[in-house]
Amino acid sequence: MKVAIDMRALPRTGIGNYSQALLEGFPILFPNVETFSVTDEVIISRQKLSRYSTRLHRLWWEQKELPNFLRDNHIDILHNPMNYGLPMKQVCKSVVTIHDVIPLVFREQYLKTFVERTYYNLALKVALARSSMIITDSIFSRNELIKYLDVPIKKLRVTPLACGEEFKPVFDMTRLKKVKEKFGLRRPFLLTIGGNEPRKNVARLISVFEGISEKYNVDLVVVGGNWRGSEFSREIAEINNVYFLGSVDQKDLVALYSSAELFVFPSLYEGFGLPVLEAMACGAPVAASNTSSIPEVAGDAALLFDPRDQEDMKRIICGILDSYEIKEELKQKGRERAKLFTWESTLNQTMEVYRNLLS
Repeated sequence: MKVAIDMRALPRTGIGNYSQALLEGFPILFPNVETFSVTDEVIISRQKLSRYSTRLHRLWWEQKELPNFLRDNHIDILHNPMNYGLPMKQVCKSVVTIHDVIPLVFREQYLKTFVERTYYNLALKVALARSSMIITDSIFSRNELIKYLDVPIKKLRVTPLACGEEFKPVFDMTRLKKVKEKFGLRRPFLLTIGGNEPRKNVARLISVFEGISEKYNVDLVVVGGNWRGSEFSREIAEINNVYFLGSVDQKDLVALYSSAELFVFPSLYEGFGLPVLEAMACGAPVAASNTSSIPEVAGDAALLFDPRDQEDMKRIICGILDSYEIKEELKQKGRERAKLFTWESTLNQTMEVYRNLLS
């Protein structure tokens, strides 16, 4: 079986890690499978003068160069793991993984310009029409695809994600100390991920944190860059004891998860919510939103709160910080929960989709 994997997702992102797991994992788990990396090597720019040409280049590659590659190399299945990007010309069976419908749920934030709306709608329309099967990450996302895009349930398969083997507790105190010194962290800290992307809801968490920082002698560490060039308001950015680290190296992230007193994930909407799983795998107790797919991933291994209710968020966070027993129970449950999600399971379920298409 020859499988082409679209590798255009940025490396070290959730979709990038997923794409890499498919590309590298199939030949190891299934010796009769050969994988091919396909990419247009285009970097999408948000600069007004260049975004038109880069998107046109991307469309040209998808609709002209990619089908030629598939035909010339006798590819059996093309799998695009990044929501859309399939060619209209059907050279082989095509699978697309649509992780979520975030741009449709938050149109005003994600599809602001005519170019973004046109490209997204066209690419999604082609993906839906030309895919032989659609994979998604959670039951929640499957239901959202049915709700927003009217996808027949028989065309959908749920295949949960996993986190890499590098996400595990770090017990080397020297390494943990070096990472904390690197970022100037001197006190115990809460950790969150999402930067200032609006749906990640970090600004609301920071407002909650302002009222508990000194009571518990803790800082708040925020991982994630400025979303689309925007910044937190000055009022939020100047709250005491909050460290904005931007994007961090994955090894440093593992150490931060392992060091955190508590990982808090206040996101309003997730197709899967991989950081919850990563934190659990590294042994951090987790408090997270009770919305979208997050309860499906967290199970009973996290305490959940209403992400729009600051008092509820504060109650859950304080309840964990007040109790050593609760923290230790969440750590143990989290590690066990994370073991249920493996790339091997993801690959096996995906291979079942491939085989059904070729049978």
